[in-house]
Amino acid sequence: MKGGLSGGARAAVLAVGTLLVGAGLLLLPNGAGLAPLLLGLAVLLSLVFEGRYRRIGEEDTPHGGAWQVTGETFRDEESGAWVHVWYNPRTGERRYVPVDAPPG
Repeated sequence: MKGGLSGGARAAVLAVGTLLVGAGLLLLPNGAGLAPLLLGLAVLLSLVFEGRYRRIGEEDTPHGGAWQVTGETFRDEESGAWVHVWYNPRTGERRYVPVDAPPG
């Protein structure tokens, strides 16, 4: 698996989010539905944004499409690796590609 949620976990999160939104909509007329509705929407939105950020080293250099190097290079605190940041403006996804230490 490349990262993110597995198919079963994604389905479970989708089910929980849908149930919360449904319960929120049912309870909204009674004044008690706002919290589950907002929580359910947040859970569902998390599925939309879940794949945009990946761990360093999970992906090779992105090829094709709209991928472009941002010019950002930094040392990852967790792994200690130097990385370049790649960005896809079409999807908003960012990828962190390990590189040799920058000169200097």
